[in-house]
Amino acid sequence: MDTLNLLKQSFSQILCAKREELNYSQEEMAEKCCISTRQYLNLEHGLNLPTFQTLVNISIVFEVNFDIFLSLIIEQGYNVMDKSGFA
Repeated sequence: MDTLNLLKQSFSQILCAKREELNYSQEEMAEKCCISTRQYLNLEHGLNLPTFQTLVNISIVFEVNFDIFLSLIIEQGYNVMDKSGFA
């Protein structure tokens, strides 16, 4: 798997797990993060990565720092990638 897809997959797994931990529906999360339900579903299904603004909103809703997201993604095997999307 290329690193971009690994990043999407890792982020989506973390997002889903944290949402379920807080007992929010996908619709509630979308509303709290100020994005459409479709945009949220695409994040949770690993189809897209969040914009920086959405990432900030998610961090605020989950009450977690960016470093928590980063450390969890790195634990799942993410490495720095070049412009082609490969490590």
